[in-house]
Formats: sequence, C-alpha cells, structure tokens
Amino acid sequence: MSKKTTLIILATVIVLGVVIAGAYLLQTESSIPVRTEDDQKIVYTIDLSVDEERLRLDCSERGGKFNECGSPCGPDEDVCMAVCAYTCEFNDN
Repeated sequence: MSKKTTLIILATVIVLGVVIAGAYLLQTESSIPVRTEDDQKIVYTIDLSVDEERLRLDCSERGGKFNECGSPCGPDEDVCMAVCAYTCEFNDN
C-alpha cells in the first residue's frame, strides 16, 4: 500500500471518528428531558426511571439545586398533582 493510500484511509477513519463522537455528544445533550422551565425552576420529568445523574449534572451546570422529589407544577397553577418530579430549583436570594 502506498503512503498516499495509507494517509487517505487514516484521514477517513479520523473524520468518521470525529463525526460519530459529535453525533453521540449531541444526542446525549439533547436527550435530557425538560417538561417545563421558568425563572424559578426546571421540571425535567416525572419519569423516575430516567438517569438521575445526568439531570443532577445538568442542574449543577445551570447553577441550580437538584430536587429528586420536587413539584411538577408552575407557580400560577391552581390545581396540581401530588407526584414527585425531578426538578432543578433556583433561589432568587
């Protein structure tokens, strides 16, 4: 095999690796569920089978406090289900 062919194969493998890694990272980031979001909190999901660690990390990166049993309801809702939701809460203090 010539040097040129080896370089082309190597470059192709590197480009494919970068594309696959980028697609994986985009899929991982976009797969964080967000049900609702406002200034006070993010309600991720009421599905407690979701990977909690990814949600904790996302909340930490946003500067909030993670709550594994927060309220899924917004501040203006008159009626609210009493269920646990993964939430990220922000203090105005």
